[in-house]
Amino acid sequence: MKRRQSPWGAALPGHRAPSTTVSSGWWRRPHEPRARPRCAAQAPQTGTGHPHPARPARPRPCPEARLRRAPYTHPRRRGPAPRQSRSRTPSPRRRLRGTRVTLDDFDWTTAIQIDRRHLNELFSLHFLARKEHVLLIGPVGVGKTLLAQALGATATRAAHSVLFRRADLLLRELGQARADHSFEAAFRRYLAPDLLILDDFGLHRLTQQQSEDLYALIIERHRRSSFIVTSNRDVSEWVGLFADPILANSALDRLANGAHQLVIDGPSYRAKLAPRPPAEAPMT
Repeated sequence: MKRRQSPWGAALPGHRAPSTTVSSGWWRRPHEPRARPRCAAQAPQTGTGHPHPARPARPRPCPEARLRRAPYTHPRRRGPAPRQSRSRTPSPRRRLRGTRVTLDDFDWTTAIQIDRRHLNELFSLHFLARKEHVLLIGPVGVGKTLLAQALGATATRAAHSVLFRRADLLLRELGQARADHSFEAAFRRYLAPDLLILDDFGLHRLTQQQSEDLYALIIERHRRSSFIVTSNRDVSEWVGLFADPILANSALDRLANGAHQLVIDGPSYRAKLAPRPPAEAPMT
């Protein structure tokens, strides 16, 4: 039987008015505020006095949750973003340090033996155009590093990209790049420059992994860009530095046979820079 209701909202005699017992927060009187739970644990259950389920009230965060929440910061007032970890491998576009080094800075008063004609030919930078290499061989203190830096500075002033790196540090950085899975990016940085200078090669015997990395570097740069390598050892001794003689012969066959070998001999220049006691004053 359908319930009948008067136009003024009151139920007619003989008809029961619908129940108004509903859940808190859905049906309320106009003068009563809406009840909201303090936290999710205190949220009321769905009422059963209304044919439709009550709409759940939005729970407020508990005081403990407010303490754990990070404070809001306006985007324009935030500090700088945290810097991401970068590899220590230098960029190939970075110019050589000490670009003011020239051949005139070399002390020619020292008793060294060097082919000056061949050296002047190298400073014309024709070897860069032909993708050839330069090997500076000699004992310690004869100026191999200074000449390599002067060649690199001359190439930089001629708009060539140059990277100067100690050989042991380069191989160590490639090993670290393998550990953090950034080897490909680090390896490409050493392939990019027109001239890669490896200083003090041959100070230590290479491991198997270092031998493979150096072999791959020589193979990829051969006939594409140039090397300058300084070493205290003769080229014939380089094969024994590799862990694998097959890799050594293959790499050195490309490096040495396509390189200008400049041998420097003489006493160490650092002996002239050693401090000496002051001369004694004459006795009167």
